[in-house]
Amino acid sequence: MSRSALDRFEQKQAQMQAQHSMGYGAPMGIMPMGPGAAYGAVAPLGAVFQQQPQLTGQELEDLEEKRRNEIPLWGNDTTFNMNPLLANRIIESDYFQSLQSMTTYHEVVDEIYHKCKNVEPWSPGTQRLPSTAFCLLTKLLTLRLTTKMMQGMLSHRDSPYIRAIGFLYIRVATEPKNIWNWFEEYIADEEEFAPTADPELKMTIGKWCTKILTDMSYYNTMLPRIPVPVERKIKAYLILFEDEQRRAGDNMTFVSELVSGLEVRAIYGDEDNDPAWYPAVVNEVVPPEEGRSSWPSVVVTFPEYGNQECLPLGKIEIPESITSGGGGG
Repeated sequence: MSRSALDRFEQKQAQMQAQHSMGYGAPMGIMPMGPGAAYGAVAPLGAVFQQQPQLTGQELEDLEEKRRNEIPLWGNDTTFNMNPLLANRIIESDYFQSLQSMTTYHEVVDEIYHKCKNVEPWSPGTQRLPSTAFCLLTKLLTLRLTTKMMQGMLSHRDSPYIRAIGFLYIRVATEPKNIWNWFEEYIADEEEFAPTADPELKMTIGKWCTKILTDMSYYNTMLPRIPVPVERKIKAYLILFEDEQRRAGDNMTFVSELVSGLEVRAIYGDEDNDPAWYPAVVNEVVPPEEGRSSWPSVVVTFPEYGNQECLPLGKIEIPESITSGGGGG
């Protein structure tokens, strides 16, 4: 079953379920998909619902695979944790209703590429009309993105606005304790864009990501509150990031010494372990990605655990025998 056919089926399924739940508190145009679920595709009132198609074999496997890999949504499944006024204006807007015909992730990403020039929540000069960006963000939330889709958005090469809407999806509607895992890789990202309607007011993706992590106020709306324990951890990570940036600058002097087999110390952390220093062995140095980073990365192996990681240069501690001797080329 093709991806577009799969998505069309899911939309029809959402419509069928909505037929039985209209009038029970759902906002106009939004179709509940069951208790605790996110909202499905938008359909005009009075739409004719077709009989649910029967899927067998590979079609059912494809559908189950998509559901297994969806990023779980968190919080309010009516507003997706947005300001209620903004959420209602989005649902009522003609532009959002016009997106009903789009049933795949790729269609929405193409629309972002062609239509988005900022990521403000409101159209320029008004707090009555929702922006194109937030309408498309909401459309993506109704489609429910998979991990692979999100990875594609966050690293997209064609438009920083595709990337920014991906970050907003994570920031607005996923569980707060998982947000940093998505953002960490991009805090140093140097791609520039204009987040507001003023094309002269530019900032890097990295600085903008830091802003939406640490400031609930977002261009005349409010982002969801991050629970205090999670907020403290994110701020601690950002302090460590500043240290890593300084260390990366120092390490650049000796980067030519980072040859395969060199024993170093490196920082590792994950969702179960706070960042800490561990013995590591250098595999190779990876050149910086043009336009997105000033520093190379270093692939290392942690002998104690056997795992291999590609780390920012600032997460590497070069042996004092090299740094104190003025090595480097």
